[in-house]
Amino acid sequence: MPKSILLVDDDHNILSIYKKILEEEGYTVYTGYNAEQAKAIVKEHEVHLVIMDYYLQNTNGLQLTEALKKIDENLQIIFLTGYHPILDTVEDIRFRVERVLFKPIDIKDLLCEVRRLLGMDEGYRQAPIPYENMTQVDTEATPYNS
Repeated sequence: MPKSILLVDDDHNILSIYKKILEEEGYTVYTGYNAEQAKAIVKEHEVHLVIMDYYLQNTNGLQLTEALKKIDENLQIIFLTGYHPILDTVEDIRFRVERVLFKPIDIKDLLCEVRRLLGMDEGYRQAPIPYENMTQVDTEATPYNS
């Protein structure tokens, strides 16, 4: 049974691109445009990983993470953000999510993180990445090549 991923972003184009890439990798992918849709999907489907934009309409990633973890405390979460001052709140973030990736997103980095998180043995989760390692090495997005 393929692992399932929920993508949450209010940018429909981003959702479409990431959905296509992740489905080509063999994952089942659900998409939500806001917090309400994300919560409904997690209630209705078995979701293994949530990839979300940190800033969404009427909420932010921490608020949505809290709501989703009330539904399923084992959810793994990756934040995507183009807003670097998010590092001011990284102390709150690093114990709630598995990874923060900064835009522009390198698709290879995203896929690496997805494989790392979903490829682990059942019941094992790596400790959150320390603050000092929460940086993106590449400054340019790399196009996805299959």
